[in-house]
Amino acid sequence: MADQNKNGVPDFVENVARQADAARRVYNVLGFRDPLESPRYRYSKYIDINLLSTKANGLAFDAMARHPLSPNRGGDCSLHITLSVNLQDRASIAARWFVVSHEMFHLYQYGYTLFKRAWVNEPLAKWAEYALRKRDMYPLEAPPEALPATTCEIDSLIANPVSREANRFWSRLVQLMDSSDAKIHLPPTLMQEEYVGGEKVFKDDTLRGVGFIAAVFQTLDAEDDAISHLNNWSAYAWHEKDQISRHHDGRILAAIGRVITRAGVTNPEVEAFLHAIKEFGKTNDCSLHNVGSR
Repeated sequence: MADQNKNGVPDFVENVARQADAARRVYNVLGFRDPLESPRYRYSKYIDINLLSTKANGLAFDAMARHPLSPNRGGDCSLHITLSVNLQDRASIAARWFVVSHEMFHLYQYGYTLFKRAWVNEPLAKWAEYALRKRDMYPLEAPPEALPATTCEIDSLIANPVSREANRFWSRLVQLMDSSDAKIHLPPTLMQEEYVGGEKVFKDDTLRGVGFIAAVFQTLDAEDDAISHLNNWSAYAWHEKDQISRHHDGRILAAIGRVITRAGVTNPEVEAFLHAIKEFGKTNDCSLHNVGSR
């Protein structure tokens, strides 16, 4: 309940709000579509963050919900993030952890696509944290590992979505697709944001791969629309089992491959990966009739 600035709001609560607001603003500035502007969430008016006693550090929910007993909500729909109150005991929010920005980016992902595959969403939410974190803290700046060159290597990547392997996969793609200096040009008012106590919210002004990652989600947005149409599914209300289904992996990989091809980046490593994607599609039957039906 510490309240350093004596404004009646506990510092932990206030710092959560400041990171959430800053993360949402920076993702919007970088060109990602705000989840409340997504057609999927057109009936939602708010993003609510609940601080609860939970085992998980944080959870972002893809379904809209109504909580009429919440202050000022009435019958309006909200998107929800849950954060553990225990985070305040583990490390300083201002200096060490970025759970809020991680969970916020999950809402952006859900706003783009109904594919909810951990090998895509978890490493890329980790990537998004570094819009606020220092670039030299990025674990993926270590010596790169080559992209998967066989279907077995792709299988291993998919099977270990929160592993070093999955993080390094996306890091390598970002490195190959974006050779810029990684500078992001943020409004001065955003760069000046602070936590209670004066710690800067933004640790530097770098993030590599913004254009590439945005293109991936835009392509997945179109891909899940095609699946909805061909299966006669509701465009924004897939069953949970269909959202997390491994049968989509071939299509997701093919979509990533199209983004790479459009970027015009070519070398033996990239060509081997694109070939592996094609082979994966042959050996793993990802055709629509195996996904399910209504």
